[in-house]
Amino acid sequence: MILKVRVTPNAKRFEIRFENGLLKARVRAPPEGGRANEELARELSKIFGLKAFIVKGLKSRDKQVLVEGLSEKQVEQKLRLIMQGLQG
Repeated sequence: MILKVRVTPNAKRFEIRFENGLLKARVRAPPEGGRANEELARELSKIFGLKAFIVKGLKSRDKQVLVEGLSEKQVEQKLRLIMQGLQG
């Protein structure tokens, strides 16, 4: 499953939210040296329990991230659970 993600670096803490069909992520790391990309891939891997790879947008805020082994429905369910946890 490929996710479209808009990334904001230099945040106070890692956060994700789903808005208008787009996953928005705030990462603590700066964009220099690919550190924000590394944090994004690492955190998404933790969330989904599977390896996540950035396949497009390494130098852009708008990225495409491949999460191997998940269907679109499984991704949506996981994101829904995460969003409920953040709101509750």
